Amino acid sequence: MSYTERDLIKQGEEYAKWGRDVERKAQVIDELGMYTGWNGAVSPGDYDEVARRLNLAKKRFLDRESKTYAVRILWEKAWPFEDKAS
Repeated sequence: MSYTERDLIKQGEEYAKWGRDVERKAQVIDELGMYTGWNGAVSPGDYDEVARRLNLAKKRFLDRESKTYAVRILWEKAWPFEDKAS
């Protein structure tokens, strides 16, 4: 296999983006203060508290990552932590 210098630079940029995204997700999960499992499931007794924490974490994330309203809208669309009925 061989790669051009341009390929290597692009791969490095993509890897850096991936790393930042992993850090962002870890920060949100840390803000929740509890492990929600691989699929995000929480016990019924914890649901209201986790939902409250998640809403606060989302607001902090959007405030932290969004420099403009347009960017905020894009981040909201990309938000991976959505409540879904089981």
